[in-house]
Amino acid sequence: MDKINFEDMDNEVDFDTPTEDFVIEDAPLQEAKKEEVVVDTKVNDRGITKELESTYNKVYDAILFEGKYEKEYKLGKKYGVVVSTRSADEDNIISRKLDAMNFKTVSAFNNMAAVFTLSYSLAEFNGKDLRSMTVTQRYDYVNRLPSPVIELLSTKMLDFDRLIREAMNYGSENF
Repeated sequence: MDKINFEDMDNEVDFDTPTEDFVIEDAPLQEAKKEEVVVDTKVNDRGITKELESTYNKVYDAILFEGKYEKEYKLGKKYGVVVSTRSADEDNIISRKLDAMNFKTVSAFNNMAAVFTLSYSLAEFNGKDLRSMTVTQRYDYVNRLPSPVIELLSTKMLDFDRLIREAMNYGSENF
């Protein structure tokens, strides 16, 4: 079997330069109220546990009345992350930045999407409060994290975004 020679392969990644109207906003994150959820495994008449219903209600109320919601996720026994909802404008900025780049692979797109999303949503990481950082500073911070950490944090972001969607759907149908 022939060995692959990586030395003559082009390993450089070229991105189209975004137009000048793509500016990273430097507004710091505002801290949202974090609440503990009481565990109750009884199922209500809608087929979900009281615990999940309570979580949905808290998420729905926080987003409608406070404009955002934060949740802490454990990363093992002694590490953790707090993520926050993004505004529609922030999601649009992320989408426009990604659209302006000419990605050659899905992997490159996914990696950049994860870094951008975390730059707007990461509120705390391993005890370090990132809320007072600008988006540019959070981007620089996130971009220096090891790739496996980005993958782990992306998984937590997907879980968080799913919770937000489910809570908003549940709230809109039940309130």
